[in-house]
Amino acid sequence: MKAFKTCARVTRRHLLLLSLYLLIFTVMLLLFTGVMSSNSPTEYEPSQTKIAIINRDGDTPLLSGFRQFLSEKGEIIPLEDDETALKDALIYGEIQYAVIIPQGFTDAFLAGEAVKVETMAVKMQASSVFAEQFVNQYFSCAELYVRAGISDLTALPEVMGQHAVVELKQYADAREVSSYVTTFYGMFGYVMTALMILSTSTIMMAFNRRPVRQRISCSPAPPAAVNLQIAAFLGLTALVYTAFMTLIALIPMISGNQLPDGRQFLLLTVNTICLAAISLSISFLCGLFIKSTTIQNAVANFAALILSFLGGIFVPTSLLSDQVLAISKFTPLYWYADAVQQITLLSDFSPASLGPVFVSMAIELAFAVVFLLLALFIIRQRNTGKIIFKKAKAA
Repeated sequence: MKAFKTCARVTRRHLLLLSLYLLIFTVMLLLFTGVMSSNSPTEYEPSQTKIAIINRDGDTPLLSGFRQFLSEKGEIIPLEDDETALKDALIYGEIQYAVIIPQGFTDAFLAGEAVKVETMAVKMQASSVFAEQFVNQYFSCAELYVRAGISDLTALPEVMGQHAVVELKQYADAREVSSYVTTFYGMFGYVMTALMILSTSTIMMAFNRRPVRQRISCSPAPPAAVNLQIAAFLGLTALVYTAFMTLIALIPMISGNQLPDGRQFLLLTVNTICLAAISLSISFLCGLFIKSTTIQNAVANFAALILSFLGGIFVPTSLLSDQVLAISKFTPLYWYADAVQQITLLSDFSPASLGPVFVSMAIELAFAVVFLLLALFIIRQRNTGKIIFKKAKAA
């Protein structure tokens, strides 16, 4: 266990630096989680569409009710009857929708003629689509009144404003997971990857020095045993990091009554352990090529950011194109984020529901084994003098 003890001595020598890494990334994780979860809507709130109504037909019961109905669905913006002014208002965001009621509209509508109002809207906006639906809804209901022979339309706004009472009941086996928990475990993938690369490379740089490698080659201890001892120490470090950041995150979860269901929390914890294995293998592989602190910081930031963006940590996978998504499935953090999403959306814990979660975790562990075996293969090739990754000698 000499290599394991040597890792401990190197860690003690760089304890201040490693503690600083842990503190910085823990604070970063909590800040990211707090900011991003506070921006996530937890309840539906109807938006107020800004609507302009240009009435060229005068004040009639039909149109007065129409104005009253739209004022309940959005914000009525007074504008002058000028096409240029309306277009400018749409361009500069003063309104999202404009309704122009032509002269003689009411008489023609009550006579059963096929007349329509003119509309102007901002393209490709949900608010414009909703406003269009409200306009169609009002006049469709008014048309039913006319066809039924009801000439008094004063009660139409009141009828249109009626709502059915809906009672929602939850029959799920688990309660809904808060956005804080979802964001924390999502961002944990980036933070853990970057933190492990920085910490592992700090220890690996001590073993990558030529005199140390030569002494290891001459020692009676098998190189494989030495490498496994180093990997075991780094694995223990990853578990310590995981436990520390999880315990720190539990404080706001408990104080804010956002703690998830016990079974979901257990699954999320197991998933973070799988992430620790991934971070260990990736950092162990990267540590073989890091020779200085300058390269160390560059590799940590580049690797963690690329894997996080492709894995759906920063950008939801639903927003990625099919081509990018196909590449993302070959990255380990994609399966970590996929497991987090599936766990937080669990409504029951039947084998059918848990199956996809365990599949994602198994793929994570498979990635960890592949990266670790690749690192051990490179080390073996170096030790036998067949390494193909070292710099070519000058001719």
